[in-house]
Amino acid sequence: MSSSLSENFKNYLITTGSSKITIKNYLADLNHFVNWFFKEESEITPSGTVYPQDKIQTSDPFLEFSQNLAKITPSDISDFQNYLFGRNASASTVRRHLY
Repeated sequence: MSSSLSENFKNYLITTGSSKITIKNYLADLNHFVNWFFKEESEITPSGTVYPQDKIQTSDPFLEFSQNLAKITPSDISDFQNYLFGRNASASTVRRHLY
């Protein structure tokens, strides 16, 4: 894969006419989820096939993440939502992160 998930997502947002601030925020949201996902997976399955954040196998964590997209479950999304609310995120912030 020559282009990372973040670049593909950024290009998609550009083609849909998203503003620069929207693109910046959505990429930050994606980065937040990627980092949470690797940390969460490392706590749940330390020897699993999804690598902990400090043991990412490539120089591009988004590439590593994109190779594991099929492993994301509805429970992961619910856990991330609970994590955000646990950090006192507002409902609108949680919606932006998830939708």
